[in-house]
Amino acid sequence: MKRPKVHNFLICIFVLVAVTGCASPIARPLRQEAAQGVTFAMVFANPDAYQGDTVIWGGSIIRTVNTKEGSRIFILQTTLGPRDRPEPIDTSEGRFIAVTDRFIEPLVYREGRMITVAGKVVGKKTVVHKETGISYTYPLVQVEQLHLWEKPEPTPSSYWGPYWGYDPFWDSPFYREFQRSGGERWEHEGRRDEDRGERQEHEEDHNRR
Repeated sequence: MKRPKVHNFLICIFVLVAVTGCASPIARPLRQEAAQGVTFAMVFANPDAYQGDTVIWGGSIIRTVNTKEGSRIFILQTTLGPRDRPEPIDTSEGRFIAVTDRFIEPLVYREGRMITVAGKVVGKKTVVHKETGISYTYPLVQVEQLHLWEKPEPTPSSYWGPYWGYDPFWDSPFYREFQRSGGERWEHEGRRDEDRGERQEHEEDHNRR
């Protein structure tokens, strides 16, 4: 029995959406060109040995600086997850600088934003901290593509507690009103019980006299 054309069309749409949702924002040629087996730790240890290799790295922006030569984005590296999106900052293998000839707006590419960078390793830059005098060597990546990630939207899973699943009722104004009115009722009942206890204590004291 042949499947209806509409059914086949819906299957195609579902597959397309699934593939698109899981796809990396980094262009396929760059992903294919990226050096296989070359880790951030390897390049960080010896940037000069990997000059010309294409890499795809990501992390959290530390700061963005503009100069006459272009822009420099200082990035705290983190591992990449699905879609080449940086994972939350639990661990890091170091820092690197993404360099580009074009102007990058520091207010957009600001501290804390997550970013993925695809480009070629072009050496290293040593920066000496003005106050401490400590030097730090950054691998340099000449940018071929940048992707600035938006903050993830809240999902029902973020409301899950340790024992109960998410229920929209708990976020509804009806429950909040129930909490408020219930709290007022419990407070009123508590005061009434307290008054009753004081009267009973006063009566017992009077009887003892």
